[in-house]
Amino acid sequence: AQRRLGMARTLLEEAGEKILLPVDCVVAAEIGESAETRLVDRIAVGKEDRIGDIGPGSLALFESALAGARTVVWNGPLGVFEIEEPEIEPLVRLIESTDLKTDFARI
Repeated sequence: AQRRLGMARTLLEEAGEKILLPVDCVVAAEIGESAETRLVDRIAVGKEDRIGDIGPGSLALFESALAGARTVVWNGPLGVFEIEEPEIEPLVRLIESTDLKTDFARI
């Protein structure tokens, strides 16, 4: 884990603001369809919180960044995709609606 943390720090230092991180998160005490969730800023996620998804501020941030994008590298879902109605669907629709000429596929 420490090696990965070091690698992440290096990537963030080298890429700077080109790597977008969520600014808000949907959290719960446990992950599950009936879990009581709340929206918090990324820096306000507590030790007992489990992040289930990105929040609306994060989705707006990604939408803004994609507006002028020529290339998007997306490494999987941003939330717990096994649970009904995750925020991944709005992000997928957003990427599909851009002028990017790609072989976009869900795997």
